[in-house]
Amino acid sequence: MVKKSVKNKNIGKKGVKKKKRNSGLVGFVNSNFKLTRNYLRETLYYVLFVFVLFLIIGVFAFFYPFLFQEQILKIIKNLIEQTAGLSPIGLTGFIMYNNIKTAFFAVLFGVMLGIIPLSITVVNGYVLGFVANQAALVECDFVSPFCLAGVSVLWKLLPHGIFEIPAIIISIALGVRLGISLVANCIVFYNRKIGKFSLGFLIILSMIFFFIAFPIVFIMTLVNEGLRKRFLENFGNSLRVFILVVIPLLVIAGLIEGFLIWSLTV
Repeated sequence: MVKKSVKNKNIGKKGVKKKKRNSGLVGFVNSNFKLTRNYLRETLYYVLFVFVLFLIIGVFAFFYPFLFQEQILKIIKNLIEQTAGLSPIGLTGFIMYNNIKTAFFAVLFGVMLGIIPLSITVVNGYVLGFVANQAALVECDFVSPFCLAGVSVLWKLLPHGIFEIPAIIISIALGVRLGISLVANCIVFYNRKIGKFSLGFLIILSMIFFFIAFPIVFIMTLVNEGLRKRFLENFGNSLRVFILVVIPLLVIAGLIEGFLIWSLTV
């Protein structure tokens, strides 16, 4: 009996130690990473949708780089002027700041029924396809982007986007999910028996008639406690993924791109 009581005391002490550890900084970090992983897993279909859309737009721009050519060249010219003479650290900071700002806006303005994040997808996909086409043409002496040199330069460009593109796609997916869930929660709240097809149709209809639907949906969400709680929960989870996943990826991307670009210009 004495031995058992001693064992129970030891087990009790270990349990207290574990609870203390879990309730401290380590527990806080672990719980946040767990929530981040779960929310990111639930957002997988949105990530796949954004990736496919981004890829389609990019491929289209590669074969048809003539749309908005002047506007894109102006953007590139402005970027070159802004980064001219920057040190590796300055260039890296510039890239990080712009990427993080774009990703944050994609999440934040996702509340506007996901339209702005989808617009960011289209714009970034087209610019990337356009740049890839122009880079390949330069290597092929402006004859065709399908020569061996063109293929090789595209392969060299790939490492630049290994961390940046997934981070941007994840942030866009978070924004799209935030906007769609805002509409979907309102519809389901007032009609719990609605089918998936009807729900999808109403969501698309709300995006088409954005200027009418958004104020109604947003006011309904603010007024109703249940809808407001769901929105804040989704927004909080989106910010958690942005901080713990997107920002670290963009920091790594900025370090790689900044020093690579600087080394090529020296």
